[in-house]
Amino acid sequence: MYSDADEVELLINGRSLGRKPVGEQHRFRTEFEITYEPGELLAIAYRDGVKSGSPVRATGIVHSLVIRRRCRRS
Repeated sequence: MYSDADEVELLINGRSLGRKPVGEQHRFRTEFEITYEPGELLAIAYRDGVKSGSPVRATGIVHSLVIRRRCRRS
């Protein structure tokens, strides 16, 4: 998973699979190894311990998931 946040949490069907660090110190990526379960896969980004941006959801059969976030620059 790629993100510029501090951490990303992955949930499957509402059950947390944990948070992992991402961001610049981790080359903006992390990996979660999971076993397929039908249902909803949800990724939530955190900055300084606070949810950042909108959660990303995937439902149905997911073979590969790429999440991209558009940043608004002031």
